[in-house]
Amino acid sequence: MPITLAIVLTLVATTLARIGIVLLKQAVANLRTQQDQGMFALVIGLAQSGRGVAGAGLEIVGYGLFLWALSAPSAPISILQPLRAFGIVVMAFLSVFILHERLRSREWLGIALQLSGTILLGLTPPPAGLKAIATGNLLMIWAASALLASVCAGLLLSTKKQELAEVSYGVLTGVLLGVAYLHTKVFFMAWDEERTPLVILSLAAMPVGTLGGLAILLWSFRSCRALVVTTINFVVNQVIVVVGGAVCLGESFPKDWLPFAARMLGIAFILLGVVLLARFQEARPAPAAGV
Repeated sequence: MPITLAIVLTLVATTLARIGIVLLKQAVANLRTQQDQGMFALVIGLAQSGRGVAGAGLEIVGYGLFLWALSAPSAPISILQPLRAFGIVVMAFLSVFILHERLRSREWLGIALQLSGTILLGLTPPPAGLKAIATGNLLMIWAASALLASVCAGLLLSTKKQELAEVSYGVLTGVLLGVAYLHTKVFFMAWDEERTPLVILSLAAMPVGTLGGLAILLWSFRSCRALVVTTINFVVNQVIVVVGGAVCLGESFPKDWLPFAARMLGIAFILLGVVLLARFQEARPAPAAGV
């Protein structure tokens, strides 16, 4: 699969998944029992909600398309994962055309930066050559992620400050999803290298990280601001994937200064665009008729 097709699949997958997360957020907001029931009741309520089922279905389809894109040897996760920020652009346009909101100047700038970053990443493919999994570095990523997740979990159990809880939820979600995303690529590489222990580890890390991250994200919606949690989550999982791809999977940056600068500028544009468009991370109700 050429990298161009992998990029297109990633953008389509991101669009579907972003619509899915909006439907899930709306379903959680509509559950009357969410404030006094546990996680199990929340899951049952989502399963009985049309929006919840549709949102979960779109999330699954989007993740499947992303897996397909990542299965290509020529498609590094350090390029494809940052492209998932395109979902925020989707949210912005949904807000304009469905909720009839107006974009402010900084939000148009955010969209322009996101699109520019997407183009720059697409124009800077990785250098050709064999890539291999650095097991020692992967274990270091795991250790650092586990330590960070433990700190966040401890803060959530001990703090009553909403701001600190929002940061902790965002970081914890980002760690889980980042590790899951990283291991989607590890799985395909380990399969090609016939490294059975890493294949088994990846098969465990992908569903645990993805489902765990999504569950914590949904749970945070009960009391936290979605735009804060999801923005922090995105930045954290991007850092894990980009760093992990470079140090664990041999996804080196271009050696010539111009492609290297374009790659770095593309990532910077995408992250800055995320900040400028952060408010579109959360679903807002449509304006009342006649207002």
